Amino acid sequence: MKYLGHLILLVFLSGLNLFAQNHKADSLLEVLNAQDLDTKKQIDLYKELCSSYLRSDADQLLLYGKKGLTLAKEEKDFVNTSLFYRMIGKAYHIKGNFDSALTHFFYGLDYAYDTENEIEEAKLYGAIASSYMFQNKDSIALDYSLKALKIFERINDRYNIGITLCNLGNIHVGLLNEQEALKYFLQAKEIGEELNANHIKSVAYYSLGNIYIHRGDYDKVREYNLKTLELSRISGDKSAETVSLLSLAYYYCAQEKDYVTAEKYALEGLQIAEKIEVPRFIVSAKYTLSTIYLYQKRFNECEELSMETWSSDSTAIENMNPEARVLLYNIVLSSMYIGKTEQAKKFLDKFQEIIVGQTDENYQSSLADMQVKYETEKKELQITSLEKEKKLYIWLGIASVLFALTLIVVLWLTIKNAKKEKQLIATRSVMDGEMGERARLARDLHDRLSGNLSAVKIELNTATSLLEVSEKLDRCIDEVRRVAHNLMPASLQYGIRVALEDFSKQFSNVHFHFFGLDNRFEERVEFVVYCCASELVGNSLKHAEADTINLQLVQDDVHITLTVQDNGKGYNVNDVDKGLGLRNIYDRVSSCNGKIDVVSSPDKGTETTIEIKVKQDNYD
Repeated sequence: MKYLGHLILLVFLSGLNLFAQNHKADSLLEVLNAQDLDTKKQIDLYKELCSSYLRSDADQLLLYGKKGLTLAKEEKDFVNTSLFYRMIGKAYHIKGNFDSALTHFFYGLDYAYDTENEIEEAKLYGAIASSYMFQNKDSIALDYSLKALKIFERINDRYNIGITLCNLGNIHVGLLNEQEALKYFLQAKEIGEELNANHIKSVAYYSLGNIYIHRGDYDKVREYNLKTLELSRISGDKSAETVSLLSLAYYYCAQEKDYVTAEKYALEGLQIAEKIEVPRFIVSAKYTLSTIYLYQKRFNECEELSMETWSSDSTAIENMNPEARVLLYNIVLSSMYIGKTEQAKKFLDKFQEIIVGQTDENYQSSLADMQVKYETEKKELQITSLEKEKKLYIWLGIASVLFALTLIVVLWLTIKNAKKEKQLIATRSVMDGEMGERARLARDLHDRLSGNLSAVKIELNTATSLLEVSEKLDRCIDEVRRVAHNLMPASLQYGIRVALEDFSKQFSNVHFHFFGLDNRFEERVEFVVYCCASELVGNSLKHAEADTINLQLVQDDVHITLTVQDNGKGYNVNDVDKGLGLRNIYDRVSSCNGKIDVVSSPDKGTETTIEIKVKQDNYD
């Protein structure tokens, strides 16, 4: 039951109240359907509908978010375009589709930047942080939450400061930084009580209860869970009410040994969970009740309820890690007590399988730490046991060795740097020559050969018998133009952002995102970035068989960063040799003193990041 905290987070952080009655939404729909409204009024109604369905129905939120987005784009209303992207992202977030949620949040962020809408920007930062948190990417989530907090504090938006503090607290829970999490939850609690904001108070109270479970302060656990229960009943939030009841059931069972009160809370929680038909809550309620039966030594009832719950959908339950462990534990123990040894053995194997899968990595890490600690202590013991008269000679010997090693390292670095500098000069020369040659060949193909072929076509058109030849010449001219564009894309003269936007539009499944300052850089650097992007996208399409490719460019005064991420079949980075294409990419990046990072694994897609540090100048 101490794992219940993550069940309520999705409910709280997304602002979802699945079971509130939405009379406001119904009346808005009546207005929308009954009147002939202009586009601006329709957009306003879609905004209000999204706000209403944000607390009631993710599917309806998605539907009206998309309708509003279409109208906002048609009207070039980019402020509301950003808002509708956020609403669509929240719908996907609630449904658990975090990749789609993030895609729409980042689209919205582009429009928020363009319109300089600081409040929408901060809200999108918070939404992005939540999606990353639910993917266990806590470090990234922390960065975006702090960005949101900075803006909300600057404009003194107390309500959103409280929400963001709750997010930060839960991120630090994921990072196992309990003291920092407690600090943020207490600050959020103060703001929630100051504003009398039930939503903030509910998150803060429930989260504080979970913190105090780990600290063994059960009086505060009971106090905060009762406060959460009271607030959930005032607001009609059945999800929060369910989880609060189950937490109280565990408290009275494990701490107070008051099994009658514990069973009462658990049965009430189960009744609400079944009424609102949320499978995960139903499973949690049943394993809580079965745990109470186990404490009471009602082994037959514990075994029957646990097996009934497991059999309902074992595959889905197995993916609920904390719930699955508790349920399997209850099945094994109750089966043993009532003499079903074969059943106990079967589920003990399943329990072990889950536990081993989760603990193997931690075990290996702990083992390595123990080995390092042992070796360190061993060396310290040997040093302290040396005779005093030998210490001087030992330190003199160590100093001599260190001095010799230092000389060797200095010489090695000098030689290595000299070789690297020569390689960079040679590579840059090749790159500069390649660029010049590409530009010359592009001009010749387009201006001379293409012009000549066009003239021939005009002459041939006078002879009807040569119509077929004319058609072939049409294709030839188009091919020449295409080759010229590939050698040196014309759009690159307007900057790398424009060139990559133009490049991505050639593919229906390549999505381009730009962040930062739209600066111009040295021509050679922009050319290298364009070539690398083209090569990486080609690899994703041809070799990775990706359905979706995200092409992202980030620029500031001194950096240009390119990221190509796909959902293809991926590969083991350590087991794959660099082919010609990858070697070209590495050589190009090295020629600009850049660095490249590739993250990939089988069936998990590939993400390649290239960062080049440059001196920005005015190239316009």
